[in-house]
Amino acid sequence: MAMLNDGWAEARLAGAQREGDTMTVRVRFYRAEGVEGSRVLYGTLSKSVWETDIYIVAGDKKYLLLKDSEGNAIAPANLMLDDDGPQAGAWYGTFPAPPAGEAAVLHLPAMEPLGPFPAP
Repeated sequence: MAMLNDGWAEARLAGAQREGDTMTVRVRFYRAEGVEGSRVLYGTLSKSVWETDIYIVAGDKKYLLLKDSEGNAIAPANLMLDDDGPQAGAWYGTFPAPPAGEAAVLHLPAMEPLGPFPAP
């Protein structure tokens, strides 16, 4: 579990799945009681965002989001959270897979690091 920097919601690991040499990480966000409105963690997934703000650290290595055949990062184009219900939003990202069993920590914009969790 990790909190947004402003305490508006908490992030929980929803799963990490390995497929060959890639790992997809899923996160769900749950808003804190009494908060209203919405939050934008990133409005567009520009190269500067996915190269500096979204990554996994495992061991002494940093793993950046993978790109598709068109050069776009494999993650949602934006990350916006709302207060329509207890679950404020969800996110996923695909990274090179760290060695199985190694402790991994996910970094996303505007929130505490999430983890450690074992790489599948």
